[in-house]
Amino acid sequence: MRGFGAKAEGLGVIFDLDGTLVASEKLYFEATERLLNPLGHSLKELTREEKAGIPGRSPVENMEFYKRKFGLQDDPRTLAEWRMDRILELIDEKGVETLPCARRFIEDLLKNGFRLALASSSPSRYVSKVLAVTGLANFFEVIISGDQCTRYKPDPEIFLRSIEALGVSKDKCVVFEDSHAGMLAAKRIPLRVVGVRSEYTLDEHYSLADLVVTDFCSITPETLLLLLDP
Repeated sequence: MRGFGAKAEGLGVIFDLDGTLVASEKLYFEATERLLNPLGHSLKELTREEKAGIPGRSPVENMEFYKRKFGLQDDPRTLAEWRMDRILELIDEKGVETLPCARRFIEDLLKNGFRLALASSSPSRYVSKVLAVTGLANFFEVIISGDQCTRYKPDPEIFLRSIEALGVSKDKCVVFEDSHAGMLAAKRIPLRVVGVRSEYTLDEHYSLADLVVTDFCSITPETLLLLLDP
């Protein structure tokens, strides 16, 4: 079924960025290793639970965690800026890829009348870079980055702001998230959640999701319509 625009009127979709739309987590981890390795440490020292807590948090919050865990001396904000510089360099060197079928799915949503927002805990300069490199910059009506918020996932602020900016009601909005913090933030509103599988998220955390996908190849706008109006 195609062209159900009238049914999709007033329906919103909010996408997380890292690990949800783009396979960028490996860039964060490589940049973090460049910070830790000269000090004799590695992310390999983290437990599965500690690793699962990293996605979804703000860069400064993660640096506060690394500072406690590894005894780093510099200010967390300084460390976060240093790592972000390295991540942007890695994007220039290696690029960054969208998850399979992500662009096609976004285009289908727009064709069928859905309104789209991007809500990322990452800073604006990174979000702008990734959207430009992947060619996704013009698809989103609303883009909210972590440096535009005062609180971070699992606090729902970024999703509440996205809903308000889109002008949709919370019962007519779906969030796509890969992280436990992001799914928890969405459910605190509450919103419908599609969990996107990630190697950094524990299986049990997907119990928060209304639907779980590996990528965007098997999901359609009709799937979201049924999710919002079962």
